[in-house]
Amino acid sequence: MDIRQGGGTMVRDVLASAGLQVLPYLLAPSGALDAKWLVDLLELRVLMLSWTAAKAAENAGKEDVERLRAALDDLLGAPTAEAVQLADYAFFEAMVTAANNRVIVLLANAVREVYMENSALFLGLYAANFQATEHQQAFEAIESGDVTKAHTAMESYGQRALGGGVA
Repeated sequence: MDIRQGGGTMVRDVLASAGLQVLPYLLAPSGALDAKWLVDLLELRVLMLSWTAAKAAENAGKEDVERLRAALDDLLGAPTAEAVQLADYAFFEAMVTAANNRVIVLLANAVREVYMENSALFLGLYAANFQATEHQQAFEAIESGDVTKAHTAMESYGQRALGGGVA
């Protein structure tokens, strides 16, 4: 909404003027999940996961690989869906750091806020039969510097969520 002295009040289109800070309110207005917003977010998630993994494979140093290994170990050992969810996000953040791109860091900060404020909406992605196969593949690809394999592994992982599978 724009309010200007002597000019009245004008309601602005949220898509034309807002930033990511409004996403938590659009995802679940009045507490009910908006399926279209969720699909839009999951589509973006596929792009972010795959691009970030590719950049991590291109740019990761020894410390980045160690951080990713620790995040993968936490993910593989997570005992509950909630723990898997947190470990999965930690793995993504380790990839973000390894990608060595300041803009993806800023985007990841915004995504973290949306994700953590609405973590219950995403918990269904982390069922008891969660598999970290793509995470393992992405880690190995990043460790060896294989950009294509890192991209493909995380793209596949993200696509499972879009297809209704466990991701």
